[in-house]
This record gives sequence, C-alpha cells and structure tokens, in this order.
Amino acid sequence: MSCIYKDQKYVGKQSRSEYGGQIITLPTPKCVVFYNGEAEENEQYEIRLSEAFANKEVEADAELVVHVYNVNAGHNEDLMNKCKTLYGYSILMDKITRYKNTMSLKASIETAIEECIDENILRGYLMKHRNEVLGSLLTDFDKKKYERTIYEDGVLAGTEKGIAIGTEQKSSEDIDKLIRYLMSEDPTLSETDAFDKAKNILCTV
Repeated sequence: MSCIYKDQKYVGKQSRSEYGGQIITLPTPKCVVFYNGEAEENEQYEIRLSEAFANKEVEADAELVVHVYNVNAGHNEDLMNKCKTLYGYSILMDKITRYKNTMSLKASIETAIEECIDENILRGYLMKHRNEVLGSLLTDFDKKKYERTIYEDGVLAGTEKGIAIGTEQKSSEDIDKLIRYLMSEDPTLSETDAFDKAKNILCTV
C-alpha cells in the first residue's frame, strides 16, 4: 500500500517520481480553524480527531490535531495586530452579530458593511465585493440557523421516539403479565386466547 501526496504542484517539483520506492519529502501540515461563533470560547485551544473515535480503548493509527483560534472581537489581540484583514473581519462579524438582534439579517449585514467602509475597515475589499460578501454572509448565517433547527428537531424527534418505545415496552410488559395471570386463573385457556383476552381488557382500561 502506498500513500501519495495529492498536491501535484509540490510533488512536481520533486526530482523523484511519486510512484518510486523512495520517500518524497512533504511540507509539514498545520491545521488551523478560526472560530467566530456566538458561544464563549477560550483564546486558543486544540481539538483532536481521536476525541470522536467510538472505541477509545484501542490505539488509533491516525490522529489529527486542529489548532483553534478565537477571532471574535476582543480576542487574540497579538494575532489581530499581525493580520489586519483578520482584524477587519472580526469587527465586521461583531457588528453583524450585535445588529441582528434588533434588525433583519440582511439589514444587519448591509449596515455593518456600510459602517466598515466608512471606518476604513476592509474598505477596498468591501467596496469591490460588496454583493458577494452580502450573499456569502446571508448563506453562512442561514446555514447556521438551518443546522441549529435540524439539531433541535432531531432532539425533539429522539425524545418523542424514546417515549413511544418506552410506552410500547410498558404495554408489552403489561400484556405478558396479564396473559400469565389469566392462564393461571383458567388452566384450560390457551396462550392465544389469553393474548386476545388480555388485549381486549387493556383496550377497555
């Protein structure tokens, strides 16, 4: 079995073929996620793929470490000072988050974009790509609302299913107990007749 690095631009620079028996050196990967959700999170933290593995008693053959940086306004100031684009993005998202509590989503995004342009925050980019930014943010926020709705629906459906299963199991237990009682009271009663009689009794309760 061979593992092939799929970045053809990088592999193409190597003198050896990717199909050869010698190791081709690869760039050291770094996995980074910029967090801008509404839930309060630490400045920086790590998440590992192994945290999702079902059987943690078995040593896995693969691991992935993701470095998460909180880019909400007021967080990771050193990082923001080094990257003005990221800083501008955090300001834009902070404005949208605050405004959408008192106005429609589209209006909050449009207002935030206009204010950022006036305050010289991502001015050039927002003036050139205003419509694309608006469309992208509308899609992003709607996706988050959709995912949250799906999650809540799933929880509700799971709860209702659990209640139904519990009720069904309780009914089955009641029938079994009643069948045993009826047959003990009348030894001539067959199990089938006792089952039918038990169902009729429970249906009238």
